[in-house]
Amino acid sequence: MKDFARARDRRVLEGLEEFRYMRSDQIAELYFANIKNSTQRTNKVSERMKKLLGQGLVKRFRYGCEPFIYTIDGVSNTNKHLHYLTVVEVMIELKKQQKKLPAGSVLRWESEVKFDDIICDLHIEYRNGFRGERKDYFIEVELNSSGDVLQKLDKYRRLFRARRREGAAGDCLYVLCSKVSTVGKIERAELDMPVVAMLLSDLPTGWTW
Repeated sequence: MKDFARARDRRVLEGLEEFRYMRSDQIAELYFANIKNSTQRTNKVSERMKKLLGQGLVKRFRYGCEPFIYTIDGVSNTNKHLHYLTVVEVMIELKKQQKKLPAGSVLRWESEVKFDDIICDLHIEYRNGFRGERKDYFIEVELNSSGDVLQKLDKYRRLFRARRREGAAGDCLYVLCSKVSTVGKIERAELDMPVVAMLLSDLPTGWTW
């Protein structure tokens, strides 16, 4: 049991290194799902994270009575932490959506992946050898209707064009937005690539593989 706990602690630390920030409830969802009782799961997360905190391996902070936000030692608090937490939330939701995939499907997940001059928030490789299918999902999270979203889309357009020349097929960009105005801006753009813009709130019902 101790070996299992240590292995899980390592996975939690690896997750924090990859995603930079995670709430305690997100850690529970991703790494303690085997504990079915919600109260026991919350208590176990609190116990293990307190141990890692005492060992100096993680830091934590929170706002009011909200769940603790954890980060690895050496990663400072930043006003972008909400963006990172949302990326984790998206991944958790998409893992739930795996049940919609056909048998034989394999997914490989990576966050903060650099492609040329773009850092993709979440990249998912979908492969199904039985069906001969392959697809790459490039997922961007837009919490603010920033003016540079169209510049980012243009970078993806160039990336997808280069990947097609190299034989890649099935690339698709999903932009998950917090504001309707950002969705509209993307939908009005003339882009010669597959791109889907949707509200983050529509992800549970609007996502299609």
